[in-house]
Amino acid sequence: MKKYLFLVSAIVLLAASCNQQAQKNEPKQTNQSTLTSDNSQNLPQGNKNGWNTYTSPAKYGFSIQYPNDFGFNTDISKIRPLSYIPACDDTTAACAYLTKDKYSGTNFDSAGVSVNILKDLNTQSQCYNFNVSTNEAQKDAGIVKINNTDFHSATGGGAALGHFDSVKVYRSFHNNTCYEIMQRVANTNIDNYPKGTIKEFNQTEVWNRLDQVLGTFKFISDSKQANYSGTHDANYEGYVTRFHYSLNYPKDKYIITKQNNYLILSDKSKNNLLKIGFYSNDAIGASSALEYWNAVKPCPDCKKAENKIEIQNAKDMQSFAKGSEQWIIFSPQTGGNYVVVWQKTPESNLTDIVKSLNVSTELIKPSGQ
Repeated sequence: MKKYLFLVSAIVLLAASCNQQAQKNEPKQTNQSTLTSDNSQNLPQGNKNGWNTYTSPAKYGFSIQYPNDFGFNTDISKIRPLSYIPACDDTTAACAYLTKDKYSGTNFDSAGVSVNILKDLNTQSQCYNFNVSTNEAQKDAGIVKINNTDFHSATGGGAALGHFDSVKVYRSFHNNTCYEIMQRVANTNIDNYPKGTIKEFNQTEVWNRLDQVLGTFKFISDSKQANYSGTHDANYEGYVTRFHYSLNYPKDKYIITKQNNYLILSDKSKNNLLKIGFYSNDAIGASSALEYWNAVKPCPDCKKAENKIEIQNAKDMQSFAKGSEQWIIFSPQTGGNYVVVWQKTPESNLTDIVKSLNVSTELIKPSGQ
């Protein structure tokens, strides 16, 4: 997410010349491979022999490679002083960048690829929403596949005090975390220099080099863990409440299937152990999870129980029990709808799966309204 957002104002920009320069700096899709039929861009990908490899701490779970003539750092405070517009972002967990000495005698300012962890965007819908005023890249650019992972992408740029930058960003909501890979190329207005003293650097070459680095990014997952994600649409009087969900589970022990508005987790013997149901509140109009529970009565014989599980982005959580069976009802923070979880036993593996659950909702209005 852009921290150095360059605001376009009369005080800062030089009107016509800045507009012309910004148009020249707009990232061009021709720097990458053409769009395929499924709207995915295929970038140069795979391991690069002789390149350096950075592997993140386990909590982030990714690796990225970069050439020997790139700089690299995970500390943004060490990167900021190197240029007027930093090559990478404040949220960076890893930054590979080109340095000015490679482009002496030109109007080059900075260029880099940063892997950013956007902790504030803790739902899938938030992660993939680029149309936010604080985002420098707001122009949707479709789906990009990087080493078999789909990323939502956008482009943009900014200008201030005779400096310009162009950015491309790629986001994936992976393991309940919003990952953003940002490419940035920045330069100064060549008209700021005496004529003939400075040359334009080759932006196409720089973008191609950043694409090569981008194509080495990989998620490193626990081989025993799998992530299950998707959507469920609940219809009511022409309106659709769309649930976005994801959760992690040990793939060597369990199987997940979707039936109607339920996710069902079963063991290898097909014994159902966990059910997660998604319910629109439109028809009931309950003002709380407890009111909804009492209206729907998913377990009439259950007794109120103590909340012992924390679920990300869950509010108004209520717990119930019947023998060894456990029930939870909660509302996603993004809307007044409800998720009901049934757990057959308090087994720790099942509890960990429930804890990994992430749900958000969005309301889709009928066309024409």
